[in-house]
Amino acid sequence: MPFALKNLDDRSYEDLFAELRRRIPAYLPEWTDHNDSDPGITLLQLFAWLMETAIFRLNQAPDERMYAAFLDLVGLGPAPARPAEAIVALKMRPGAAPVVRAAHEVGFVAEGAGGGEEDIPFEAEADVSLIGAKLEAVLVDDGMSQARTDVTEANRRGDAPYAPFGEAEGAGRALYLGLDAAAPGRAPEITGRFDRAELHLFVRVEEEAGSLHGTTSPRSTSPTPPSGARPEPPELIEGAVAWEGRVGPGEWERLEVAGDETRGLRRSGIVRVVLTRRLAAGADVGDVEGGAQIWIRAVPAASGAPAPRRIRWLAINALRVRQWRTVVRELLQPGSDGTPNQVRSVLNPPILLDPERPPVVEEEVTGEGGERDASAFRPWHLVDDLATRRPGGRGEVAPDGHPLRVFRVLEDRAGIAFGDGIDGLIPPRGQSDLRITYRSGGGAAGNGARLRLAPGVDLPGLEELEPEQREPAWGGADEEPAAEARARAPGRLRALERAVTPADFEALAVDRAGVARAVALNRRHPLYPRAPVTGALTLVIVPPRAGDDPAPAPTQDVLDRVAAALEPYRVLTTELFVVGPRYRRVDVTVEIEVAREADAAPAREAVTARLRRYLDPLTGGYEGTGWPLGAPIAPGELREIIHGAPGVAAIRCLSVALDGVPQPTCEDIRLGSALDMAASGEHAVRVRAPERRR
Repeated sequence: MPFALKNLDDRSYEDLFAELRRRIPAYLPEWTDHNDSDPGITLLQLFAWLMETAIFRLNQAPDERMYAAFLDLVGLGPAPARPAEAIVALKMRPGAAPVVRAAHEVGFVAEGAGGGEEDIPFEAEADVSLIGAKLEAVLVDDGMSQARTDVTEANRRGDAPYAPFGEAEGAGRALYLGLDAAAPGRAPEITGRFDRAELHLFVRVEEEAGSLHGTTSPRSTSPTPPSGARPEPPELIEGAVAWEGRVGPGEWERLEVAGDETRGLRRSGIVRVVLTRRLAAGADVGDVEGGAQIWIRAVPAASGAPAPRRIRWLAINALRVRQWRTVVRELLQPGSDGTPNQVRSVLNPPILLDPERPPVVEEEVTGEGGERDASAFRPWHLVDDLATRRPGGRGEVAPDGHPLRVFRVLEDRAGIAFGDGIDGLIPPRGQSDLRITYRSGGGAAGNGARLRLAPGVDLPGLEELEPEQREPAWGGADEEPAAEARARAPGRLRALERAVTPADFEALAVDRAGVARAVALNRRHPLYPRAPVTGALTLVIVPPRAGDDPAPAPTQDVLDRVAAALEPYRVLTTELFVVGPRYRRVDVTVEIEVAREADAAPAREAVTARLRRYLDPLTGGYEGTGWPLGAPIAPGELREIIHGAPGVAAIRCLSVALDGVPQPTCEDIRLGSALDMAASGEHAVRVRAPERRR
């Protein structure tokens, strides 16, 4: 039902005029003639009539509309859809020539959610660079042992983290990567093949702190490490690791690093190493079966730099893919007819409002003689509102661009709208002079996806169509409903520029980091769980659900991203730890009696569905906002939830098992610590026929 709209001011003309007359003795006691014939009374009547008209116009704007307009004005509208992302590694044939492709030329697809017919498109986030090689060997030299440690198998499995430079401090430490770059059955011809080719290497590191009660380990963003060491200088972090390539027996040459997201193997990310034509094949580094042809290595570069974290696994020819598809210069049809407020639809909705690359409309420029130049286009820029012309993306209007040459995206993100000549220019007449470049996609459907290369992608030297993907896609979210955006607006307003209270961190984690739920525990330090620590705050996050997973747990990459997103808002006196909850599996066994007019099967399904919803980390709990962190399970609430299912007449018996261990039936079931959260397990619902009454 709609909101009951209230008038902001219900005073009538008579009320206003009477109030004005009552004020005459207080302000002008010498004014004694209050009849209608007095000119002053005529002016008061005019003012009352004008005020009544203004009040009428004011009451035409509903409260909800004014509130939404205010939130739009301060930039707190509904959050747009976010694309899911994943890391994949393409398998190239050894000996193949390097391949470089633009991001939009390398696409992937995943099966639709729930077995849907339409595939979900993914695309590379940045330009793709591939080399014809395989990672055949990973060796660790701690500078002290006589032989280098072979961690190739551990790296392939990803279940035994290893220190890239060994456990001890000293000279000569290095991490060696052996690349098989020779075509099968041919002599290694390496020289000159990798001239200025980029090796994209993804590194998944282990968390810095130890395990916390069996949960995903914490990611800390604090002024000092938990050990109390001094803060790490940024220059030491950025240049902590150098990369070198083997150019001859015992000879190594420094390689250029085009980009390092890991900050010296300190966090998960992609390292872009520029290879050179001087790389030479050799087997003197390590005795590897099959023979690694070329070697590159990472070595500590700065004295006193922080030690890198332990590595879980690394892979070459890696790229980060996002759940979107780039549409380049799609023709807008029909062309402009010169009328105001034109609306044009796109062929591949919905338009993804990506702040990094907002959609751009281009107008084909016509020369003085009326001839068109296919390479000359004039840009139109995205704005949130045509009247205010506030930029909708991070890019401002170009210096040579007209300030009114703007457009906006429709609310359903299926098209765009132009101005009326006052609030935004009208596009010039033309049948095919407007084109739009945009990204389409986003949403929660891509979470948990497993990818395959899209048909038609041209990558010479590709050995297998199925990429290596060790972790499912994550981070996608649908567009925020307007009702939820209005409900979260007060918390977002309080935490626009800083995070001080626990509620600020919770609001920012949902708004800026894209998690599904966040709970902040004040004065809790993961290393001292039994004692309150002033200044410490532990943020427990639940990521968006992938498929029907009853216990969505954050990966280390998710924890890193949330910590990085909250770092600009954290004050210096706060030590923040980002962790995931420890899920406790809850199995309910219940025997119900159905009503005489009810069927057994629908009643059993209804009870099971209500139990799963009640014991859910996102929709569970008595209030339906997610299971309260650390809250016990009350058998009375369970009985109320079950008894409210359609068709249930009575509950004969009820038992609960926590992580497979039966629990007492007549008292609250405690989960354990404050970081525990209930997750629905396998429920057994037995149905008994109603008893006959004599």
